[in-house]
Amino acid sequence: MGIIKVISYIKMTDKTAPQIDKFKKYFEEKSLKTLTVANWKKIFSEELSKNFSTQTYSIAWKCLYRARPNFDCDKKPVDFFTNSTELWAPPRKKIKRQGRCNIIGQSLLYCSSNPLTTLFETKPNTGTEITIMEYKLAVEIGPICVVGVNDIIKIGDNHKKIFGNHFNNSTKESILLDDMISCVFKSKTENSETFPIYNLTNAVTQIFLHNNKNDFIPKYLIPPKTIGLIYPSVETVAVLGANIVMEPRKVKNKLKPNIAYKYKIIKRYDQHCYEIQLTHRTKKIYPNGEMVWELNQDSKVEYITDKPRK
Repeated sequence: MGIIKVISYIKMTDKTAPQIDKFKKYFEEKSLKTLTVANWKKIFSEELSKNFSTQTYSIAWKCLYRARPNFDCDKKPVDFFTNSTELWAPPRKKIKRQGRCNIIGQSLLYCSSNPLTTLFETKPNTGTEITIMEYKLAVEIGPICVVGVNDIIKIGDNHKKIFGNHFNNSTKESILLDDMISCVFKSKTENSETFPIYNLTNAVTQIFLHNNKNDFIPKYLIPPKTIGLIYPSVETVAVLGANIVMEPRKVKNKLKPNIAYKYKIIKRYDQHCYEIQLTHRTKKIYPNGEMVWELNQDSKVEYITDKPRK
């Protein structure tokens, strides 16, 4: 969904909830071009504190997944990543630009509950090689906040079991706000000076992560202290998995590198359809992170899509 559709969707949101009308007025092209992360933090803080029901969760999924195209820090191709640390969150000094959930100089670990979701999120081209790391959860991770609950529970029974009661005792305004924030997170508009969409998603993330550096959050907003945020997949059409972003130092000892897979994109039809080939997998990952690779003997070309079946 592009930013213009996001604006249209939010403007058309249920008109029987006047408490969030002020919030909706900020969603116009002029505001989206000029408001900073700090501005949006204040706006979101005021509205979230009055109308938004917030819960935290401890997540006990068996695995989380993270993908990285096979390029080094200088964007040069590499055959193999040799240490699991290369697939971890990058160091702060390497973060030179804003991400969907991180500000400049902030290192966060982006993962997903589904391996294919991580592949679609990287938007690879034909010929690109991608490595996907599977992390096993040694213990539960949390507390984690969540936005876009109505989208996330569509993934399947395991997600519905965790988040299905999220809106119990919630107000209409809280549910509408969550849908609106979900819409913002799912916007596929490229972050730019014209539409700095990451200012909005960062504002929400930083509030829940309590990143108050250089920004003012009203004292009357006391969100729960969390180590991360779960939000809907941005790039997939069918909901395959949820995205999760976490503070790496707080989950370092909770996520254990289990196995890594190296794929080659044989053909990209469009951003929702690919032919891929699993070429290698790790034979062993040592405690120091060293990865030993082996050729995948049953190397068939697979067609994958995130388009819903008709």
